[in-house]
Amino acid sequence: MAKNVRKLSASDRRGRSQVAGYPYTCNAATQQKKIMCTVDLGLSPANQSFEMIVDTGSSVSLLPAHVYETYFSHIPLKPTKVPLVTYSRQRIPVLGKLHLRAFHDGNTASATLFIVKSGSILLGLDLFEALEMVIMRNRVVLKSEQTPLKVTKQKGPHSYTLDNGKTWDASHLSVLPETFTPPSEEVRPAEPATVHGAQSRNQRIRKQPVWIEDYVTYKLWLN
Repeated sequence: MAKNVRKLSASDRRGRSQVAGYPYTCNAATQQKKIMCTVDLGLSPANQSFEMIVDTGSSVSLLPAHVYETYFSHIPLKPTKVPLVTYSRQRIPVLGKLHLRAFHDGNTASATLFIVKSGSILLGLDLFEALEMVIMRNRVVLKSEQTPLKVTKQKGPHSYTLDNGKTWDASHLSVLPETFTPPSEEVRPAEPATVHGAQSRNQRIRKQPVWIEDYVTYKLWLN
């Protein structure tokens, strides 16, 4: 069972007042579809990949004891006085905290994980923000992926250099449906959905792309 952990303000929006000595609360995860994210944890080069449940309503990130014992028992736990309690005021035993490095899609950050007796591997708001993540279409992407990137020059028949220095492989453009207009309403108003307009626009971008956010969105849309 996943635990939703977050700081409790003096006047909680759910109507619960803060309890002295219990600044964090945990509640059972809802039955809604969980958003998962693969994160590498460890001390380089000995890192391990984990599927973590993303919960931006959680203040801290959690690691169950059996995961700690399996992968990180060689790293001593640090003591912590931070108590975790459920919304029903039941205290959740905390065995200690673990300091690791977290890696996701090229981003890295220091991670403090609270070790609990049982539960799911939970990515809380602390690590979510440290890794500069956002949620788009019910999946985790980096904040940098929300920023439109410009193509600076063509490197090969299907590859281009972007203004962030990375190489964009545009070979997938050849399989775009001719009448398909990528969903780009979030970025700028969509062009008229006419067959001629879609064809000419796709052909123009295939030859000399200027903005790639449409195709980033299109790729996410298919996955």
